[in-house]
Amino acid sequence: MGKRRPVIAVLALALLVAALAAPGTQLATAPVERLTNGSFEEGFSAASLGSVGIGWQPFFSGGGAQFGFYQDGWVPVVQEGASSQLITISTIGQTGEGAPHCAGIYQTVAVVPGATYELSLHGMLRALDDDPDRETYGYRVQYGVDQTGGTSWESVSDWADIPWDRVFPRLAPGEFQSHSASIVTSGEKLTLFFRVLYKWGTSNREVDLNLDAVSLKGAMPVGAGGSGKPYTVVTGSGPATVVLPPGSGAADPVVHLKPPLFPVASWQHKVSVYSESQVGIVRLELYDDGALLDRKSYAVGPLQLSAEVDWRPSHSGQHSLRAVAYDALGAEAEQQVSVAVGRPWQFLQNGSFEDAFVSSGPGVVGSGWSAFHSEGQSQYGFYDETWLPAVFDGRHSQLIEINTMNTAAADADRVAGIYQTVTGLTPGASYRLTLRGLLRVRADDSDREGYNYRVQWGYTLDGSTDWRLVTNWAEVPWDRVYTRLDPGAMSEHTAAFEAPGSQITLFVRAWKKWATAQRELDVNLDGLRLEGFHE
Repeated sequence: MGKRRPVIAVLALALLVAALAAPGTQLATAPVERLTNGSFEEGFSAASLGSVGIGWQPFFSGGGAQFGFYQDGWVPVVQEGASSQLITISTIGQTGEGAPHCAGIYQTVAVVPGATYELSLHGMLRALDDDPDRETYGYRVQYGVDQTGGTSWESVSDWADIPWDRVFPRLAPGEFQSHSASIVTSGEKLTLFFRVLYKWGTSNREVDLNLDAVSLKGAMPVGAGGSGKPYTVVTGSGPATVVLPPGSGAADPVVHLKPPLFPVASWQHKVSVYSESQVGIVRLELYDDGALLDRKSYAVGPLQLSAEVDWRPSHSGQHSLRAVAYDALGAEAEQQVSVAVGRPWQFLQNGSFEDAFVSSGPGVVGSGWSAFHSEGQSQYGFYDETWLPAVFDGRHSQLIEINTMNTAAADADRVAGIYQTVTGLTPGASYRLTLRGLLRVRADDSDREGYNYRVQWGYTLDGSTDWRLVTNWAEVPWDRVYTRLDPGAMSEHTAAFEAPGSQITLFVRAWKKWATAQRELDVNLDGLRLEGFHE
């Protein structure tokens, strides 16, 4: 083996020389862009109090002010491309207490210790037309550096003032101003903070800062690992190929994926993917059985990149989910997970009420169901409804009646409903309950308005069929109450829950809240379904 080492070294050197001879090729130590999405053209993501460019994070102080972060596409406040980052501080309708107020964005990048990096940025300040603080240096833009890669703006002790003294009227912006500075690093990570500062605690003020074309150029960190691969970076003149000599690459990236628990075929789920690298993730992909589900890519990758990917498995059975992350040095990492996808199963018996009706309590209920009701001064009825305006589909629905027409007085909180015990659930899996129904009362019932009649559902998990032991009643948002002889379309409601065990008893009930006599509440239920994971 010792005799072959010189040959290997010569080959490596030859590859390096050949790569350097290619047009647009440079050494890994040449200045390259280190910021992700400094142009704000690679998208925005939701964040606290608005949205920030992907790769950036927001921060703001407290006190008597409001803060906002926005994607700004108004051409007069964009330096290049189609978007800039807008940051606002407003004391309109606020006390202004707690000054000075600040808001900004930050980003952590990998750097070479002891190297010099060139920072450049463009921005514009705007305020209300009649704001006297426009001329008193009340609004400033500053940048700060954390040489350890920390993410707390409050830990920055030395904020540098950017000499942008001109503050334009909000609706009459002028030209963007620019600024540049050199930064000498002391560690392997560096966090850049940019902020707009409102010095005074005056109310009824608003300052807007637009940032665009933010850049930090310098050496690419190469660590001590090594891939020997060429890779693409962004330089001052655009994309270029950088050759990384063998043996000088950073450690490989890492990637993790988290599939949903008990996914169901044809249902939409979320797959969480996370990756990180010492030099930045430039591409992140997720595959299902070899088919690409999603890809995120950036000219300059962030040190951490995560994604919530929509996944709708087309069939039940085993699926292979594979996540792949690529870093800025050409290295890659992947994780593959085998996931069992269940069949979509309907667990309720006779939720359509088309099979048959059987005697239960004071009336009849769909087979597979049983009736329940409270006591007190009310009458209850359960019926096979065949009047088509009160049927969702087929020829039958379940009618539940609470009636105080023949009572001189009544009791409050009268309920009546149906229940069914369901088996075969998978503990921890998510299930969907779908209900269709409508509420009807007499035309002269003054309680039609005001949420006096409701429908609720709940369950017990110990096999109990006593409705009084249900502690998790959930209200169905059916607010419209029709007149008895003039019903409208049936309403639909879907609720999701996690199965606490393999068996539950499901209860659905009508609820008459008040102790009012001479009332009749009719609730029709139809098209009930409980669907979810089944092996």
